[in-house]
Amino acid sequence: RDSVATLEKSEAELFTNLCSFCWRLGDDPEPVPMVFDYDLPLYTARGITFDSLTHLTSIGLTTFDPNMSFTKKGLPKQLSMRYFDTLVDLAFPDADGANDIEVGHVFLTKTGEQLAPIAGAGPVEGFRELVVSVWRESNLLKGDWSAERL
Repeated sequence: RDSVATLEKSEAELFTNLCSFCWRLGDDPEPVPMVFDYDLPLYTARGITFDSLTHLTSIGLTTFDPNMSFTKKGLPKQLSMRYFDTLVDLAFPDADGANDIEVGHVFLTKTGEQLAPIAGAGPVEGFRELVVSVWRESNLLKGDWSAERL
């Protein structure tokens, strides 16, 4: 299926909404959706649900697995994460060099990665804070990413 040619308007809008939850990891140009709990109102208010994520997978834009969380592995010891115009610096605390980070239940396929930059997504109010709190709990934040800075 040619995803772009046959994408319905509602599917395009849903994909744009998903892209509003994407971060960029370090120098990697590919966006990574951070969908940790698709039942949270932050996601559901924008149509991101079990059914919609399953649908985006069925049309070839994402891979969704509700039973496991995907992990980006082998990242540098220190990493700047970008959410639209915001940079958040991370430092992995483990000396073993694993440097892995959980990114949630969804990742973009090659087609999704190619469409994401033109999807027209914008930041979601409160989402940056949610992700930063997850990283704070994992002791990954570097610098002064205190609650006041958010």
